Amino acid sequence: MSRSVAGDWTLTDSSNFQNIGGSGQPLGSSLHTTTADGSFTFSFSGSFISVLGTAATSGDQPNVQCFLDGVSFATVTLGGPQNNIHICATTFPDGQHELAVNVSTQGEPFYLDNLQYQPSANVPLNNATILIPSGDPSITLSIGWSMVDGFPQNMTQTTNAFANITFIGDQLGWFGTFLEGEPQTPSPAEYSIDGGQPISFTLQLPPERSNSTNTFNIPFFTTDVLQQGLHTVIVRYLGNESTIPLTLNNLLVVNASSSENPSTPSSSMITTSLMATPTSQSRITRGNSTGAIVGGAVGGVVGLFLVILIFFLMRRYSIRKKQRVDPITAVMPFEVNQFPPTRQLPLSSSSFHTPKSNLASGGVTNDTGRTPGEGTLDQPGGPPTVTSLPTSPSHTRTISSLSEGRIPSRTTASIPTSGQTNSSDQGPLPQSPIHVRHEDSGLRVPHQDGIIELPPNYTIN
Repeated sequence: MSRSVAGDWTLTDSSNFQNIGGSGQPLGSSLHTTTADGSFTFSFSGSFISVLGTAATSGDQPNVQCFLDGVSFATVTLGGPQNNIHICATTFPDGQHELAVNVSTQGEPFYLDNLQYQPSANVPLNNATILIPSGDPSITLSIGWSMVDGFPQNMTQTTNAFANITFIGDQLGWFGTFLEGEPQTPSPAEYSIDGGQPISFTLQLPPERSNSTNTFNIPFFTTDVLQQGLHTVIVRYLGNESTIPLTLNNLLVVNASSSENPSTPSSSMITTSLMATPTSQSRITRGNSTGAIVGGAVGGVVGLFLVILIFFLMRRYSIRKKQRVDPITAVMPFEVNQFPPTRQLPLSSSSFHTPKSNLASGGVTNDTGRTPGEGTLDQPGGPPTVTSLPTSPSHTRTISSLSEGRIPSRTTASIPTSGQTNSSDQGPLPQSPIHVRHEDSGLRVPHQDGIIELPPNYTIN
């Protein structure tokens, strides 16, 4: 296989020609263009060849003349705007042949899309791009499929009808037709690759189309680029008789190879461009499917929501982790309401008194200046007793009962008036020392009931 060109040919991005006419979009990502007289030749081994191009306007069009082995077989003037125009095509005995195409133009651009030919059985594919028709043996259809009247393609409106496809290559494209008079309600469908998870796609009319005309060569789905090799794709229709049918016109396999299958299927055709192009330019053009756009937008919104949700969850977890403190080593804050109310008690200006233990009666003699009627501190071993409480309005002393954090209970013992002593007093007893422990505002150390006293007052002397 060889090719040669004459004249000034350039590459034009095919994305500007997606919606011209009713024959779908250009096959590849670029078109070969000339605005002056030019020609090209292509040598190959096979039994059929076709030249496909695009007419971009409805005005004057270039004239094209086609030759096979030096013999003219077609002279064509392109018509109105259209993609995938079969400019010239012919069948001939299988063997080695040469195609020649002459283009004559007065400045109008001529757009060449691709060449398609039926190769001989012994032609190696060598990473070629091949076009497989719907009736090829590599495609197995389930019950529920039927032929479309007047068109070489299959269709189904049976729920769960499927097609099993086996191919060698690294990418597969499915091309179908939106048929005139069929339902316009979008249909769900899916495909899986090599037993993987199903991938959903939607059959949906392009915005500029209606069901009043047939629209051919629509790429219903295109797989991602796979590892080159043998693959199996299962396509399943999930619609019904009231939704758009699934049709199959042909399949396009990129980077097909005969390394595992030395003979090319009899019905497959190789598609090639005028000049050798990089692999990226021979990839299948996916088109701007409305379903794909909507699905991509929804997927983007969902993905953004998940990212935001994960961010807030991680931030919340981080805050909680920082706030978490080991309860054993935590320092408890000081709380005022842990302490009972205080009382102002008058003290004598001449002397300070300390409690005395009445060992004989087991009671307690309290000289701390409680007023009558307020009770005394209970001590185990006997009823409480108190001594007289000298008073002076000029000095006061604050006492707070802190034993176990509660207010001392009242008693029924009466408090003698000044100058009287309890009848149980038998005489002075040795004074025993009173141990006073002062505590700060931190953790409280449990202790037995006793006398809790504030720090002493000091005189000027």
